[in-house]
Amino acid sequence: MVGDWFSEVAKLDHVWWLDIKGKIESRKLSPKTNYAAHLVFKLAENGRHWHGLRRRPVLLRVYFEGAEVEEGNMVVLDPPEGAPTDFHERADGWMEIKMGEILTNSEMMAPLFSVLMRSITIASKVD
Repeated sequence: MVGDWFSEVAKLDHVWWLDIKGKIESRKLSPKTNYAAHLVFKLAENGRHWHGLRRRPVLLRVYFEGAEVEEGNMVVLDPPEGAPTDFHERADGWMEIKMGEILTNSEMMAPLFSVLMRSITIASKVD
């Protein structure tokens, strides 16, 4: 699964739920600049190991820590065949979806800038 862009990837077996959170110190970002966060992923061909993500919505958010966060994008990473998708396939075979954007403003910035992906429902275990 490792491609030109990634020297290391996480391979998840038997996924029923998944939360991913990343943080960047705001002081490392340029002021008055618009930043976007993207989720890059690849699902196993047979889909046996990710029951909890199959056709279930996930929440994608980009925000400053401590801020009231109401907005987010709800997406399905494995939609039914023929359904519209919010992501696109890259030339290297990985899928990419824009999680959100944030504008840095030195007067209002919190110390940490965060991105979050959270599965919304937990599927029952399927063997």
